[in-house]
Amino acid sequence: MYASNNLIHSKRVFRLQMFTHSVSKLSLELDTQISTSIISCHENIARILTSYDEHLELLDQISAYEQLALQIARFSALVEQLSPALNIYPGIDPIVIFSEELFFDIQYVSAKKRNHLHMLTFYSSDQSCRFVNQKNDCKYGLDKDKDNNLN
Repeated sequence: MYASNNLIHSKRVFRLQMFTHSVSKLSLELDTQISTSIISCHENIARILTSYDEHLELLDQISAYEQLALQIARFSALVEQLSPALNIYPGIDPIVIFSEELFFDIQYVSAKKRNHLHMLTFYSSDQSCRFVNQKNDCKYGLDKDKDNNLN
């Protein structure tokens, strides 16, 4: 089974979390709709990261990666709207560039996981397409009691 937790538990994602925390902390001074959205985005990213290890099924892991990618894109769009007068380290442009690169990397890992799920779902051992029960695909393989042929 394809099990890659490397990116979601990486220093890069932790660095993103540090950026969202510092930007949300500084944007509290603004008290605008953008600052409220940034705080919400930071909370969502933290929730996704802390609950990721609870997702045992591959489909749930894919969903977590896709939710994280959405929150990163949202954060990047919100940061671009902040005033350059805010003293944000390392600056708005580097944060946006970093988050966009991380967004594409997370999309790539999500696509790899989705491809692996597709390969598990359609197992081809004797040149015929067979359906594999997604909940038991890693433990038991094909369900012997059911007709697994899609033909």
